[in-house]
Amino acid sequence: MTNTVPMTITTTVPLGADDLACLACGQAVAPPHAERVDFDGWHWAALDDPRPRAPQTVTLTRCEHCREVHDRAASLLDAHPRVQAQMGSRSVGTHRVEAALNALDALKRNLPIHTDGSLRLLVEHMTAAGVAARWAARYSPVRTKDANEGEAPSQPWGHVTDWQWHDLRKAFAGLLNARVERPLPYSPPIGGGCMLCGVETVSALPSQAAGLWTPATASPTAIGGRPSPELLAGYLCPTCERAHEEIGAIGPTTMERSIMLHFDVRRRSLTATELVGLVGWLASGLDEPNERPWQHVPNLPEILPVLAG
Repeated sequence: MTNTVPMTITTTVPLGADDLACLACGQAVAPPHAERVDFDGWHWAALDDPRPRAPQTVTLTRCEHCREVHDRAASLLDAHPRVQAQMGSRSVGTHRVEAALNALDALKRNLPIHTDGSLRLLVEHMTAAGVAARWAARYSPVRTKDANEGEAPSQPWGHVTDWQWHDLRKAFAGLLNARVERPLPYSPPIGGGCMLCGVETVSALPSQAAGLWTPATASPTAIGGRPSPELLAGYLCPTCERAHEEIGAIGPTTMERSIMLHFDVRRRSLTATELVGLVGWLASGLDEPNERPWQHVPNLPEILPVLAG
C-alpha cells in the first residue's frame, strides 16, 4: 500500500437500486448490507430564507473495511477503560476513536496504539479532521447543497476535497509531533517562582505549555506578608491554581490546600485555617525561587501531619 493521497475530488457514480454508500469512505456497498445507519441532517437554506427546514434522514452503511475500523475502535476502548471513562458514554467514545481511525485510513497511515496516552493523542489530533472528511459529513448535521443520496464516490475517500486533505495532513503532523514530545521545564513568564509555593519550574509537554502558568494578584496580608495597599502580582503553578479554583480566593486556606495537593496530604475536608504564620513565596522577601514546592517554609515536616489530622 502506498502513502500517496489524491489531491482532487474524483467523479461520483450512481448507486444501484439497493446499494448504500459507506458512511466513512463513501464507496458503494451492495446488498446484503451489514448494517444500516441513519443520519439526520438539516437542509441547507439561504440566509435570507426564514422558513424552517425539517431535518432529512439518509441511510448509509459501512463497507467491510470500515466496519473493521469501527470494531477496532471499540476494541481500543475495551483495552483502555480509563480513556473510555473520560469520554463519557460508550457511543461517544466509539464515535470519536472511529473517526480518528478513519482519518488515518484516508491518509493510508497506521500507528501503534498501545497506551492510554497514545489513544488520547490519537483522538485529540485526528477526530475532528476525520469527522469532517467522512462521506456522512455531507448529510449530517447539515446537508450540503450537493448532497445526493443516489451517488457515491468512484473510489474510497474520493470525495475528500483539497482543503480536507490539507486538514488531515496537518492533523497527522501534529499527532506525530505530539507522540515524540518530551516534558520540558517551564518557568513563569516573568521569571521567579510561583507566588504561593515558590517552585521555579514546572515540567510539561511543549504542546501543553501555553497557559501553564496562571497570572494572579493578592494582597500581601492574604499570603502572610506585611500590610500594604499595593497588590502583589505574580503567577500560580498548575497545582496552586487548582487549589485557588477549589477554594475560590487566594488566602491562607488556599495555601494550605496547595500544600495538601503538592504533597498528596489527604483528609476528608478542609476546615478553617489551622496553620499560623504560613507565608507564600512572593510575600517572603526571598529572591531565589524554590527547587521544590514550599521549600522556603522551614517547618514543612511539622506542617504536613497537622494538615493530615
